[in-house]
Amino acid sequence: MKIFVNKRVMSIGLIVALFTPLYSWANESIDKNEQYLPQYFKDYFPQTALDMVQRLPGFVFIEEDNDVRGFASGAGNILIDGTRPTTKSGGIKEALERIPYGQVARIDILRGSAGSADTGGQSVVANIIRLKNTSAKRWQAEFLTSGEGKVSPSGIITSSQQLGRWESAFKLNAKQAHAERDATINTVAGDNTLLKTQHEQRPSTLNEIFLSGDASTDFGSQTLKVNARTGWSQFLSDTTRIGTQFDNTKSLQTSERSFFKNERDSQYYTGELGIDWMIPVDNNWQWRLLSLNNMRDWFVDANTNLGEAKKSIPNESLFRFDEDTSENILRATLSQQLSVKSNDFFHLVRQEYSVELAYSRMESVLKLWSLDDLQQRQISRDTYAKVSEKRGESFINLTWQLPSLILETGLAAETSSISVSGDNKQTQSLFFLKPSIALIYDQDENTQYRLNFKRTVGQLDFSDFAASADLVDDRNISGNPTLKPDTGVYAGFAFDYRFAKKGALGVEIYQEWRSDVLERIVLPTGGQGLGNAGDARVNGVKVSANLPLDTVIDDALLTIKANFVNSTFDDPVTGLARDLSEQDNPDVQIDFRQDLTQHKLSWGIGYIFHQGNKAYYVNEYINSRTDGRWNAFIETTRFGSFKLRVTAENMESKKERRERSLYQTNRLGQLLINESSKRVENASINFTISNTF
Repeated sequence: MKIFVNKRVMSIGLIVALFTPLYSWANESIDKNEQYLPQYFKDYFPQTALDMVQRLPGFVFIEEDNDVRGFASGAGNILIDGTRPTTKSGGIKEALERIPYGQVARIDILRGSAGSADTGGQSVVANIIRLKNTSAKRWQAEFLTSGEGKVSPSGIITSSQQLGRWESAFKLNAKQAHAERDATINTVAGDNTLLKTQHEQRPSTLNEIFLSGDASTDFGSQTLKVNARTGWSQFLSDTTRIGTQFDNTKSLQTSERSFFKNERDSQYYTGELGIDWMIPVDNNWQWRLLSLNNMRDWFVDANTNLGEAKKSIPNESLFRFDEDTSENILRATLSQQLSVKSNDFFHLVRQEYSVELAYSRMESVLKLWSLDDLQQRQISRDTYAKVSEKRGESFINLTWQLPSLILETGLAAETSSISVSGDNKQTQSLFFLKPSIALIYDQDENTQYRLNFKRTVGQLDFSDFAASADLVDDRNISGNPTLKPDTGVYAGFAFDYRFAKKGALGVEIYQEWRSDVLERIVLPTGGQGLGNAGDARVNGVKVSANLPLDTVIDDALLTIKANFVNSTFDDPVTGLARDLSEQDNPDVQIDFRQDLTQHKLSWGIGYIFHQGNKAYYVNEYINSRTDGRWNAFIETTRFGSFKLRVTAENMESKKERRERSLYQTNRLGQLLINESSKRVENASINFTISNTF
């Protein structure tokens, strides 16, 4: 399915709209406290708090990171009733979808919140304030269709209500998503001789069902909150390549049929329970006790057949991978909010002291069997790894008020012990000091500047301690028991400007000096795997803007989100300078929308710019580029309480060019082959109907 658009006309239109003088902006101001009431969002026909957050002017929604150390470091930039929900695996998005539009009293934007443990150093935070004793139910049905003719259904049911003395919210969602990717792959030798040409088809199906909920109640002045989530997800893919393989070693070129097939079944079960107990103490002090516990059981079965020359992965093979992970976190925080006296020049306005204990573990098994001529299994690879980490962290955050300035200071100390057993054995103890300082200056009620300096410590993915294999790319990865987190120093300057009712401009310029970065290296065992590879420097610019176009088009808005990043790293494999691996750059999206409130209709169109990504292995280099693509939508609430939305995604299809080069020994060695792929995913149409009652 292809949806054709006159790109030149639309590009010119966007550029004209962007640079048209909008002189009326400067004549309007906003509330310095930046409170957004529900009436502000009515033009967007919101049904959930997530709909509202996504329409905040100049606000870039950041979900929490499930793979970071503990609870505090993984914060997104959303609070609910002043605190962060006790969840990691489901993400803050899950919690926002459980809050109906009618339950939101207001949304406060907090700028310069690096000193709060709940925001994890995020400088711009949205705080969702809910109404009490309200109830609402909502359902949503979605049907996506693409060029393959398959329909992908999904559904959501949410309920928010009072159950006895408990304020509760629940969400059940189920999904089946079909996708198809076609590719043309040409493989040439180092001397540019054609070795193989193939056509690839990769249909895939995602099945999943999740149930989540939260509940809170008051015991006098104390508040108890509970979050829970459980679910199952399955991803099925079937990669088939059929083509021609050429033999150029003889005096006459000959060819034969080339065949590759990989069937993969990846599933996981997950569960999470979070408990948050807040206890007020005298003089505006508050205790907060938090417990977060999650687990995941992930397993993969794959079957591969090769009708071509033997590779490092056997011609016919079976693959089994099992990984069990769990994390248990216990945290106690004592904080105090202080009032500011008008004659004070330098005043402490908030202090916070916290201790966090965590225990994480992973157990991983990988087995690979080859099949002989009699279809008997012969095990060719059998690896086992068990990793556990005991971690403790304490931190202090102090916030100071100066005339027109806010100074936020923090200091965290972390100690941990990582133990690896199985095929490899290793024990190491780590200690990190993590100071931070932020300075916030309000020039006026519309303009703010922020300086931010902090030391960062990354998280280890325990999967990297264990061996893995990629049967499609014919790649074996060894586990590395000596891994330790990368560290860095971050320096950033941010500028925020608010204008008109919906206008906003935010710019952040930053630089990081990283140490012990994680890149793929040659391990002492001789295999390749992830390791601490040296130092790197990263700098970038983030831009977010809401540009009202009322002087040109009534009730129209242009939204821009952009992230440009550049990195420099001395590769230990080649000794040459290069970028860090797997950084998406640039990341730019422009969206135009018009809200015709009197007609209960909204429509819009957006463009995602091209994006590049580079991956470096010891003897392999992959350079990928995804072309720019258009999306469009139209939605209406003309049919009573129902909301209808139609979305066209990847108009004119999504195209990716992938160049994969393999070298002898390492990337300084002789070029063996170059594999060029042109991947295409068809356009899709998404029909959504929802109702709140």
